[in-house]
Amino acid sequence: FFLFVMSSDNQWIAAQQKEASFQGQDVVATHLKNLEELYSKKLWHQLTVELEALFHLPNWKEGDFLVQLYQNFISTFQEKLNALKLAQFGIIISKQFQDADTALAFLNKLIDVVKHDAEAKILLQCAVGSLHLQRKEMKIVKELLEETKDSLDSLTGVDSVVNSSYYILSARFHKLSENAEGYYNDMLLYLSHIQAESLPQEEQASIAYDLSIAALVGESVYNFTELLVHPIFQSLNNTPNAWLGSFVQAFNVGDYDAFTDILAKNRNAFDSLDIFKRKENFLVEKIRILSLMCAVFRLSSENRTLTFAQVAEMTKLENNLELVEFLLIRALSLKLIKGIIDQVDQTVAISWVAPRVLEMSQLGIMKTKLAEWQEKVQEMQNFMFNESPELVNN
Repeated sequence: FFLFVMSSDNQWIAAQQKEASFQGQDVVATHLKNLEELYSKKLWHQLTVELEALFHLPNWKEGDFLVQLYQNFISTFQEKLNALKLAQFGIIISKQFQDADTALAFLNKLIDVVKHDAEAKILLQCAVGSLHLQRKEMKIVKELLEETKDSLDSLTGVDSVVNSSYYILSARFHKLSENAEGYYNDMLLYLSHIQAESLPQEEQASIAYDLSIAALVGESVYNFTELLVHPIFQSLNNTPNAWLGSFVQAFNVGDYDAFTDILAKNRNAFDSLDIFKRKENFLVEKIRILSLMCAVFRLSSENRTLTFAQVAEMTKLENNLELVEFLLIRALSLKLIKGIIDQVDQTVAISWVAPRVLEMSQLGIMKTKLAEWQEKVQEMQNFMFNESPELVNN
C-alpha cells in the first residue's frame, strides 16, 4: 500500500507522506505531515494525540503499515510517549502481524518497554492472554489472570480501558472453562467499564445471549435484575433468541407457570443447547427456589411461618410434598433463606430472604412494606404515649 524504505525516522515519515498523497490518501497524508512537524518540534503529547487519530482510521484492516510505522518511527522515541497510550498502540499494531507467535513476541518486548507503568503492563498482559486464549492455552491464561488481578487490586483509579481488558479476558476464559458464574460476574463487570452501545449490534446480542445462559445455569446466580436492567439485554428483542430473554424474566420473578409455558413453546431451541439439556433438573429446582423467595418476600415478617403445604403451593410441588423439605434444605444451604424447619409440625419459620436488586414491579412491593412498617411504628408510638406518657414526654 505504501512505499517502505528503511531510513531515518523523519525521512521515512516524509517519504510515506508523499506516497500517501500520490495515492490519493489525503487524510493519511495530512496525519503523516502533522507527525513529521510535531516530531521535529518534540511535542510528544501532541504527537501522541496525532498518532491516536491516525491509528483509529479505518485504513488498517489489511497490510502492515502500522508495523512499519512502529519499526521506522515510533520505536525511536517510544520511551517519551505516555506508556498507556503506547500500550494501546502496540495492541493495534500486533493485529497486523501474520501469525500469533510474532505478535506475542512483539507484545512481550513492548511489556519490557512499559514495565515501569503498572496499567500499561497489565493492558499488554491482557492482550498477550487473549492470544494464548485463542490457542486454548488455558494454564498460561490462568496464570496471567492471577498475576494481573493481583496488580489491579494494588492500584487505585485504574483507567477503564485497563479494567475492561482484564474483565473481558477473564470472562472469555471462564466461558471456555464452562464456569457460568465466573463468566456472568466478569462480563457484567466488563460492561460496567465500557459504553455498551459502542459495540456492534451483533456483538451486543451475542453477549446478551451468553449472559442469559450463564445466569440461568449458574449455580449461585439467583439475582437477574442487574442483567435485566442493562441496555444490552434489550438486544435479544426481535431475534430468534428472544424467548431466552423471556425465560430470564420468568426466573427473576419466580414465575413457574411462565417458565413451563416458555419451555413448552421453545422446546426445540432449548434442547439444541447441550448445557440446558444437562441442567434441566437444576433449572426446575432453581425456578422453584426463586418462586419460594419471591413469595416469601411479598409476605410481612409476622406471616412467614409456612406449612409444607403452603410451600408446595408456592413452588408447584402439590403432587410431590415429599420434595418440599429437600427444597427448603437446598435453599437454606445456598444461604438464600434463613429459618427453622419443624419436621414434626411440617412447617418452616423463615426469618430472612437473601436481598436482591429490585426492578420496578418489585419496588412497588417494597413501598407497601415500608408503608406497613411506618404504620406499625406509629401504632407503637401511640401505645407508648397512652400507656406511659411520662416516658414519651421525657
